[in-house]
Amino acid sequence: LATGRYLAHGVTRPAADDVARVAEALLRAGSPVILAGNGVHASRAWAPLARLAELAGVPVAATATGKSAMAEVHPLALGVFGNWGQAVANEVVSAADTVLVVGSRLSPTDTCFENPELLDADRQTFLQIDVEPLQIGRHYPVAAAIVADAREALEALAAEVEARLTPAHREAARRRQAHLVEL
Repeated sequence: LATGRYLAHGVTRPAADDVARVAEALLRAGSPVILAGNGVHASRAWAPLARLAELAGVPVAATATGKSAMAEVHPLALGVFGNWGQAVANEVVSAADTVLVVGSRLSPTDTCFENPELLDADRQTFLQIDVEPLQIGRHYPVAAAIVADAREALEALAAEVEARLTPAHREAARRRQAHLVEL
């Protein structure tokens, strides 16, 4: 069955104001983490995800379907989090003050059935990138979001973060990376 008449075509591009708000919140965070879902694979956003993580010094955990969105051997890669996750991934996710969710609806197995010890909107700030507007804030309220293709959003976000980086941001990123090595 031909789908051309039914499916949307083209790429959803991020709004500059949304990118700026997410970049500001991410750089303001003391212990941020990125949660990468299958949307990273669907948009082939592996390189911009790694670039953003490296620029901001933010560790990346993956959902089960987002596994390997960041090369498993990358120093900022935590592996899978959630029910079948790595202990260190769950530890870093639960200790994060800011959570950037990229291309994931945060299914029950990703969140240990919404276990507040892992993810909790009362103690964590949520940011989200998703191509589907109905997924934004679906399970956790978000402080800022980008409705766009994951690759487009991550490229724009990495450029915005890079433009805003200060020596203090770089030092905080270095400290987070050193802490990950200890873990």
